[in-house]
Amino acid sequence: MGLFNKLFKKNEAAQTPASAPAPVSAQTPASAPTSAQESLCPNKDTIMGFALLHTAELSEDELTGAIKEEFGPETELEVSRDKLFSVIVSREEAQFICTLMPFAVPDHEVEKLFPFHSLSPEAELEMGRHQAFLIIAGNGFELEKKREACLAFNRLCGAVMRLEQAVGMYMGGAGLLLEKETYLRHVEIIKSPVGEDRNYFPAPLWIRVLLYLDDGKKMARTDGLADFGYPEVCVFNTHQEPEALYQQLYLMAIEEITGRGVYRSGDLIRIDEETEAVCKLADGVLHIIGT
Repeated sequence: MGLFNKLFKKNEAAQTPASAPAPVSAQTPASAPTSAQESLCPNKDTIMGFALLHTAELSEDELTGAIKEEFGPETELEVSRDKLFSVIVSREEAQFICTLMPFAVPDHEVEKLFPFHSLSPEAELEMGRHQAFLIIAGNGFELEKKREACLAFNRLCGAVMRLEQAVGMYMGGAGLLLEKETYLRHVEIIKSPVGEDRNYFPAPLWIRVLLYLDDGKKMARTDGLADFGYPEVCVFNTHQEPEALYQQLYLMAIEEITGRGVYRSGDLIRIDEETEAVCKLADGVLHIIGT
């Protein structure tokens, strides 16, 4: 399996939309989770990521100070040193816990993902040298409130990313690596008026889009949508350029996560003025055929 970026150059702007533009197509509103969503997302009330650190030397004052700087001095925190150093952050959106692991992510898991990302050489070097990581997890919310919990999670991760020790984020469920500066740019958008728009969601911080070849066919698929209760999406045997694929899949993810639409088997999607594709669900993946 080869990557599209061996054939084409990726467009950074296409990968990181600041907000959700108009829908790709008009879809059925997602006012409530369906039974299919429930079965696809058994851990819908939990979110988790890993903040990679170049050292395990992280003091209580550094971590709690960064969190309070982000959320305010009145933020309710609970510090524990029972076996591992952890900080519990109580927010209206969810309860979060940050736990310091004084070793690198096992089995070279991070380094194995480098070929599937377009990281800068400096970011690869820093992430590859990480010596510790913070497990950042949130729970205690329902699927319909997950957007708000995710944005609070992103702000918490952003507070950690501002620490000198931080080198990048790893979202293990989606196999997604994010450079420190990229993450912080998105957090600034979340904190801007754009982030207050219910139609906004920072999909590139949660969804990985993978471009690859399968028996000579150009393919593109998501990783991470299942965590929100939706099937992953695969664009099958496409003729579209990488920039268009990134935009299309991110916009589809934003529509579903924000409740603006649900894509189902049999739906037609207008790709452009001349092209209309059909959705087909197979093996838990929603395939888009005809692009």
